[in-house]
Amino acid sequence: MQNILVFLFFTFSRLVNLLDFIQRIDVLTVITLLTGNIGKISGYLYFTTIAFTQTINKKDNRPYIIPTAIIMLIVTVLIKDRRSLLSVGGEALQEVILISSFITIFILPLITTIVYFF
Repeated sequence: MQNILVFLFFTFSRLVNLLDFIQRIDVLTVITLLTGNIGKISGYLYFTTIAFTQTINKKDNRPYIIPTAIIMLIVTVLIKDRRSLLSVGGEALQEVILISSFITIFILPLITTIVYFF
């Protein structure tokens, strides 16, 4: 039941049957979903590097694309398969979540603001 709810559109597209010759369009659905996700990730990466470049007053954003992509990959690998981070793990994981949340919510914006204004 959980797999059906997660991939509801994919499950629905497997059941499509039009005029007995348009069947099993799930391949087109997968290709569309993959293309959309690649475009979304590329957009996030582009706008993140543009924002970072403008924050530190540089003209060229190309030197920051690969480091930003590596950081995004590491963060993605670290949080994959964890739908609810706050409800799993022991006390050590809760402490790591608290520290990382504090850094990303308060410290990084503070550093960015200081660099921007000074």
